[in-house]
Amino acid sequence: MKSPWLLVLLVLFVSDPGGVRGHYDTRAALMADGGGGLPAVLPGSAHDISIANHLKPEAAEGDFGFSDTDAGAFFGRLTLGAPAQGPFDDWEGIVREHRASGRVAWTYRERNIVWTFFCHPVRDRCDFLAWSD
Repeated sequence: MKSPWLLVLLVLFVSDPGGVRGHYDTRAALMADGGGGLPAVLPGSAHDISIANHLKPEAAEGDFGFSDTDAGAFFGRLTLGAPAQGPFDDWEGIVREHRASGRVAWTYRERNIVWTFFCHPVRDRCDFLAWSD
């Protein structure tokens, strides 16, 4: 297992019978299906989008790829860095593991939802976690 937090997310993913999961080839397909709860800030070129919404804790996680031509506009709408706290038991460890794997943390807030994107600067791919603030 790559890291302990991946095990925690896997357990949440498997043990959450009330959760909703989805996979979309493109952002257009995601939006046609109601958006899956993802914010409109997602790049237009977003592709290979996976999302899992969990009831306990009330959170979402997933990942997506995007074109490097959208990187500037996407990151320009986010705030550099992860929030100091999150609803997960080892939030600092989660952030540390992403940083160690070369990802950069970005935060986006929309209404009462906090989105933290962990993006790889070369691979144009982001993992994300979201929760109600």
